[in-house]
Amino acid sequence: MESSILIALNGVACGIGIFICVCRMGLMKGEETKASVRWQYVVLFTSFVASAISWLWIEPPRPMQIVMGGAMVAYLLMGVDAWKHGEAPHYTRRVS
Repeated sequence: MESSILIALNGVACGIGIFICVCRMGLMKGEETKASVRWQYVVLFTSFVASAISWLWIEPPRPMQIVMGGAMVAYLLMGVDAWKHGEAPHYTRRVS
């Protein structure tokens, strides 16, 4: 495939992933949210950003990189219902 097409496809996949991560991190309630969940989204966000700008290092993204980005976006989209009305309840600590 042509490198500009690969860069565009990777940018779209990563842009969607970045948007989802930012939206969900915005819904998290500070200390109520489990630290492991907060870190999961930080790592995902960082991975999407690094993948999106990878073309700056001379080599364009490979097709498998785009497939992996798309797979991570698909994984995030599977949880849309849980996040529809705020933070997913199973991501918060139990308060007794």
